[in-house]
Amino acid sequence: MRGKITMNGMTKDALIESLSEYGYPLLEPAPKPERVLEALLEQDDARLLEGFPVVLANILRSGESLGWEDPSWRPEKLSAKARALLPYLLAVSCVLFEKAGLEAHLRARVQKLLAKSPGGAAALKQVQKTSKTSRPFLAGGHEFSGARLENTFMSYMAMKRGGGESLEEKKRVIEQELLLSRLFTPRQKMLLKKKITGESLTKTEREYYSRVLKKRVQALANDDLHAFAKKIFLEGRKTS
Repeated sequence: MRGKITMNGMTKDALIESLSEYGYPLLEPAPKPERVLEALLEQDDARLLEGFPVVLANILRSGESLGWEDPSWRPEKLSAKARALLPYLLAVSCVLFEKAGLEAHLRARVQKLLAKSPGGAAALKQVQKTSKTSRPFLAGGHEFSGARLENTFMSYMAMKRGGGESLEEKKRVIEQELLLSRLFTPRQKMLLKKKITGESLTKTEREYYSRVLKKRVQALANDDLHAFAKKIFLEGRKTS
C-alpha cells in the first residue's frame, strides 16, 4: 500500500518528496533529517533503500545536525525493521564515503553512528568483504548488490560534481525513477524497462503486460489526461 504510514508517521509519498532535500528531487520542504532516514529504513522498495548512503552524505555535507548523533539517542528507539537495516546501510556508507574520498570528518561521523548500532562491527566486516566480490549480502530481509550500491552512490557524487546538460539529465532520470515508484511496483518497473529497451519478454511477462500494465501505460500516454493531471497539480500548489 503506497500510502502506508511508517513507524514515525511518514507515508511513502511523503518520504519520496522529502528525499529531494537530501539528494533527490523534491517539491515540498523536508522534515528533520533523521525522520527522512528513519522513514527510508521502513521501505520495501530496494531502489529507495539503495539511496540511503546518498541521502546520509547530503545531510552530513549540508552541515545539518542529525538527531542520531545526540548522545542520548539509541537505535533501540527505531522499529525492528529499521534496526535490522541500519548497521548494514551505515557500514555501506562508511565504505562508499571512503571510496569516494569524502572528507575525513564526515567519515568519522558515520563511524560513530555505526559504533552506536548493535552489530555494527560485524556488518562493516561483511560489507567490506562483499564489496570486493560480486556476491550480494542480506540485510533486513533484503538482498543488496555491493556493485549496484557503489554505482548508485558514485553516480550521485558525479552528479554533484558535474554540471550542464549531464547534471540536468541525471536529475531527470532520478526524478523519473522516483515517480515511477509511486505508480508501479519494482517488478512492474523492471518489466516496463524491458519493454522500452526492446528486451524479449517471456510468455508470462507478455501476458502480464497485456492484462495489467498496458491500459495503465495507455492512460499515462494520453495528452488530455496529462494536461488534466497537470492542471489539478498546479491548482493544488496554489491552495496548499
